[in-house]
Amino acid sequence: MRKMNLGIIGTGNRGRLLARSAQRIEGVNMIAAADPYEDNLLKCKSELHDGLRTMSDYHELLAMDDVDGVIIATPNATHTAVALDVLAAGKPIYLEKPMATTVNDCERIMEAAEKTGVPLMVGLQLRYSGVFRKVKELIDQGKIGQVRMIWCKEFRQPFIPGAGEWRLSQEASGGSLVEKNCHHFDLFNWFAQSNPVKVAAFGGGDVIYKGGEIVDNAWTIIEYENGVRANLGLCMFHKSKHDLEIGVIGDEGLIESFFKRSEIVVHRHGVAEPEVYNVKPLNNSGHGGTDFPAMEAFVGMVRGRSGGTAGTGAADGTNGAADLQAALDSVAIGIAAERAIAEGRVIELSDLFSSTATTQA
Repeated sequence: MRKMNLGIIGTGNRGRLLARSAQRIEGVNMIAAADPYEDNLLKCKSELHDGLRTMSDYHELLAMDDVDGVIIATPNATHTAVALDVLAAGKPIYLEKPMATTVNDCERIMEAAEKTGVPLMVGLQLRYSGVFRKVKELIDQGKIGQVRMIWCKEFRQPFIPGAGEWRLSQEASGGSLVEKNCHHFDLFNWFAQSNPVKVAAFGGGDVIYKGGEIVDNAWTIIEYENGVRANLGLCMFHKSKHDLEIGVIGDEGLIESFFKRSEIVVHRHGVAEPEVYNVKPLNNSGHGGTDFPAMEAFVGMVRGRSGGTAGTGAADGTNGAADLQAALDSVAIGIAAERAIAEGRVIELSDLFSSTATTQA
């Protein structure tokens, strides 16, 4: 069996991390990279191999018959145009999160994937975390009874701005809660096992992004159809080390999980001592060991040419994969949170999908 040849569009920090993970997979070769920023291409070539073909126009990459699949890691607002071009070229896609910056654009990508039958996976890599997979397993085992509440604390350092500082642009990034927290909103949805219906949020650019376009701190509350409520706290100016913490409270107990130290603590009603699980990362790669297994899943999808609208596998996420509807839902929560902050009101998710929704949705 010949090697699988992959190309990448967008070779900034995230793109290069994904490309390096893909290159490590047996039988895979990164053969082409496209980026309008020459410095990024030079870095990518030095990190991969001298035989990497580089170009400024990604259409040249799409014209290469020997490219079997494409990783897209361009600025968020460009995802739609690039993804539609790659789908039209018939090449399977790994699309870095978020899928897009508006609900309408997410739906356009999904419709194109359905129409062309070309496999498409959205990079919600935290589903490949050994810690969060174990949390999901414990929930499904009924360790804490019926899930009632979920929380996430992400107190972190500022963004790497990206080429042209696109992450600091509301239009280019979709805002902090879309760009950064679609990962965590996706985990909320996965753990809640229900559809989000309402979002409230408070936040602002008060410290490092004061006078800028994006928020550097926020609290977001989500309510689900089944009555579960979730809360996310984001701080972008905490420069000391702080673990990403996600917890789930059920009517029979509580789960605390800590991403960086790979630990889960379960407190059960009527049980004096907590259960402690130390979960090793699935691999030593970016995003706490999640990039490599995500790339493996993408490679498996390309080899099987399965999907189109089913992400990397089961639509219910039982194999850890997020289907395309789940990817859209994670974006919709972020958009609703950004709108709630801007407009000072609770946002009904159904409004984002209605024909009267504004283009911001």
